[in-house]
Amino acid sequence: MEHNRTKIHLNKVVEFLHNERSSTAAQFLQFIVSEYLAGNEALLKEYTIAVYGLGEESSFDPQTNSLVRVSAGRLRKKLDEFYEGPGRNETIRISIPLGGYVPKIDSLNGFAENPVEYSGKQAPLILIIERCLYLGQSNIHEAFANELVEQLVVALKDSQDIAVLPMQSRVPKDGAQLPASKGYVLESSLFNDETNTRLYLKLISQSTHFCFWAESFEFELKAESLSEIHQPIVAAVQETISTLRDELQARPLPQAMTNA
Repeated sequence: MEHNRTKIHLNKVVEFLHNERSSTAAQFLQFIVSEYLAGNEALLKEYTIAVYGLGEESSFDPQTNSLVRVSAGRLRKKLDEFYEGPGRNETIRISIPLGGYVPKIDSLNGFAENPVEYSGKQAPLILIIERCLYLGQSNIHEAFANELVEQLVVALKDSQDIAVLPMQSRVPKDGAQLPASKGYVLESSLFNDETNTRLYLKLISQSTHFCFWAESFEFELKAESLSEIHQPIVAAVQETISTLRDELQARPLPQAMTNA
């Protein structure tokens, strides 16, 4: 199954959940599907979902806190509502079998071939690449985070229909406001333990903070391999932006967000 098609379908389901004011379900689904597509299904346990997917504190205890189990049950019901309602004609189905949190992704009749259509010349898609968030004390991790942003800017800046702005916050320093429906933020966060490093990327609407895409990468960070590690990450971002560009340009803002 082509991952990019699945991610586009995931965006539709997540948008439905936001419109239903089910933000926890949206975060839950975004996290488990992104991790599954990245080959990290072994990590889809209650603790990692709670801490890395739902933003709970690292002290979260799944033995005494039923947040993940309860949220999974609610998400299953919302998925049923989506596929019985607005998603009844979708050719992809995402489900969460009982007994675990690894999603099941089925293709019914193949992927839809019709692209998103819109008329008129579109303004450039404005992509803000934020500084990679790293709160540790490791020089090599800080160097990796800084160089990653530089590599992303270089890779994307020559696209004619994308205006790339490297920034350290969502608000321009001169106070100017970006077009509400055309500005998107690429956020990145870096975490490390004794053996591996994990990078989280999110593509978010600048005005609504709606998450269109999320991905994670896990690797062993060494000073001599920084460029080798950067390459597949930059390539994944380029591929995602290319695949989602037309949909991002044409997509209306989620109603639940605009009414907030």
